[in-house]
Amino acid sequence: MRDFKESLLVGINAAKIAENNREEIDSVLKNINDQIYDYSSNKATFGVRRFSREEVQATKNIFPTVGDLFNSKKYVWYDGLAISDCNGGNPIEIAKWSKSDGGYPCTISFGGEKYVCGKKAELENALSTLLQEVKTGEAILEKIRMYDESHLSEIQDDKPNNNDDSD
Repeated sequence: MRDFKESLLVGINAAKIAENNREEIDSVLKNINDQIYDYSSNKATFGVRRFSREEVQATKNIFPTVGDLFNSKKYVWYDGLAISDCNGGNPIEIAKWSKSDGGYPCTISFGGEKYVCGKKAELENALSTLLQEVKTGEAILEKIRMYDESHLSEIQDDKPNNNDDSD
């Protein structure tokens, strides 16, 4: 009978390394979130969000299926890095994101480039480049503006009306 103890130990060790890698990656992303949250005066956040897009069919069928006749659309779900509002809602995607089961490598795609990160320093460099993108800055400014506009209208709605003609 074959002894699988060595194989089990390899798998358990790989799981421990993966857990450490995922914690390290999460720590880097949390650090960025904290800095964006602070910079924006608590009006914008950063993180991994789930997105969907319509699946593009490479070819049209000459003989359509029943689904084609009813114009059914198929969607693909994927992870992305996003700037969101202060509650983590209404995300604006700034990059595609994927992470392997072992944490590393993780992949960030934006601006026509794909960054494959096999360790923390590579991840930090790729994320630093992402934060320098115009699209990222615009997303942060949009969330700040949206927050300010929504709170300004709340303040104006709460003010008493000075045009009271009851005198």
